[in-house]
Amino acid sequence: MSKLTCFYCGLFCLLGVSFNFAEEMPTVSLSVTKTVKQENNIVISSEQIKNSIGETLKDNNVDVQGSIIHPDISLNGSTFQQSSIYFNGIKVDDPQTAHNNFNVPVPNSDIQGIELLQNQGLAGGVNIVTKRPENEISEDFSFGDYNTQRDNVTVSHKWDTFANRLSFERSSSDGFTFDTDYDITDVSDRFEWSGSGLDGGLSLGYLKKDLGARGFYADFPSFEWTKTYLSEIDLNYEYEGILIKPEFLWKQNNDEFQLDVTRPGLSFNKSRTDIYSEQIAVLENNFTFTPNVTTEKMISSDLGDHQRDVCDIAADYDYSFTGGLNSTLGLRYNEFSGTSLLLPYFLSAYNISDSTKVHLLLRGSARQPSFTELYYHDAADTGNANLHFERATSYEAGADYDFLSLNLFLRDERNIIDWIKYNASDPIYQAANIGNARFYGYEIGAKKNLGVIKTSLKYTFTNSEKKADYISKYALQYAKYLLTGEVSYPVVWDIEHSITGLYKKRVTGEEYFVLDTKLAKKVPYGEYYVEVDNVLDKDYTEIPFVPMPPRILHAGLKLSF
Repeated sequence: MSKLTCFYCGLFCLLGVSFNFAEEMPTVSLSVTKTVKQENNIVISSEQIKNSIGETLKDNNVDVQGSIIHPDISLNGSTFQQSSIYFNGIKVDDPQTAHNNFNVPVPNSDIQGIELLQNQGLAGGVNIVTKRPENEISEDFSFGDYNTQRDNVTVSHKWDTFANRLSFERSSSDGFTFDTDYDITDVSDRFEWSGSGLDGGLSLGYLKKDLGARGFYADFPSFEWTKTYLSEIDLNYEYEGILIKPEFLWKQNNDEFQLDVTRPGLSFNKSRTDIYSEQIAVLENNFTFTPNVTTEKMISSDLGDHQRDVCDIAADYDYSFTGGLNSTLGLRYNEFSGTSLLLPYFLSAYNISDSTKVHLLLRGSARQPSFTELYYHDAADTGNANLHFERATSYEAGADYDFLSLNLFLRDERNIIDWIKYNASDPIYQAANIGNARFYGYEIGAKKNLGVIKTSLKYTFTNSEKKADYISKYALQYAKYLLTGEVSYPVVWDIEHSITGLYKKRVTGEEYFVLDTKLAKKVPYGEYYVEVDNVLDKDYTEIPFVPMPPRILHAGLKLSF
């Protein structure tokens, strides 16, 4: 089925079937629908956003693997490829490799919130929600050890019928050791307008990263140069109680990678990927219908030229029972790589009282291999053009009581893709389907204000039943024990002190504990601050071959008008 056929079939089903079906069923308001769907997702607010997305996720108990400035993430034991990234609800995964998934042009000051999604991706997802234009001028500048600098400027204004928000961010460092330097420029613009029954917006972004990638992908002093462009148009149109939201997105990522900067002739690869995504979300009372078609293209000196279409049609029905019980039943149709799948989705949330909630989730998911997993080849890694797509069935049950939360999860995976070798002396990792596995565990969280003292604590335990007779590069490198905590309190003279701690132990046995601290002094229109990362100056690696920064001192000034 071509992408146009898929798209028009979705619209035909919508126009010919869905509206009549929805009218015959009991209805529930859109606000309740949105609440039900987000019941089991974690939302990181704008007040919790740190100096980078990687640092923000790390401090919120997400297993961040590798560098904070160019992060990979693992959600509940997943590989970095199995965790999807969304920009205001639209999937922006890089088809070349998920190592580039966070190449999304969003300066830190533009982030309204980050949603940790349990109902997207093969094993979960991260949705970056951007701020809408308001009347604001802001500046955030800091400098620190190793000539580390960061500057963020935002100018935003709102008129009667249109608004615009322009942001610029530059961060750079000489690096704490050889091949850990970076220079990053991030620019974004958001323009919005409103009219009679029709609202819309245009987002534009540019991201340039030059970074030392020591050990990122193999035990080599690598370097990477990337440029990312993004444009997105979204419309909101209401017709006789039906909300129609067309969205169109284009994202291009240009990637130049040198495996060993000390040997320029060894494994240099230049790639360009383009994503073209068209999506229409239609909402009527308790029924949501969302057809999406995406074209993924790649031109690469090493991987070759490739193109593929992905069709995704999702339909959700929400119902609110009496007594505080809300449920969502959904079905998703996926078509990619010549394969068609029907994936179910069920979420039920019950509000026992104002302070006590429970939820239950069941869903199916799938992921096709990336172009790197299929076609890549260099001195350290070799892809496999015969890979099968991955599938998973996820189960989740959770409860929230006052300031406490508990979440149980289980995920059955099939045809897992990993890079493997059988002996440590083997020079090359080979991409392969390694079979099936079950991942399971639990998450416990507590967030409580004790007078003027704010505290939070999160703990995640993850395990699997997969036993390997090979050396795994990604699939069996997850954090088995993950604990984060934060305490903040006022000191004197409008100074606030905060301490953040992280303990992590991987299933392979590596473990570490690090502390960060910050002192912030409030002043008119902002604050100035001093931060110390890795206070205890721990010498550790996040994943093999990737050294993490030692103790680093930063000082900065943040203003907003």
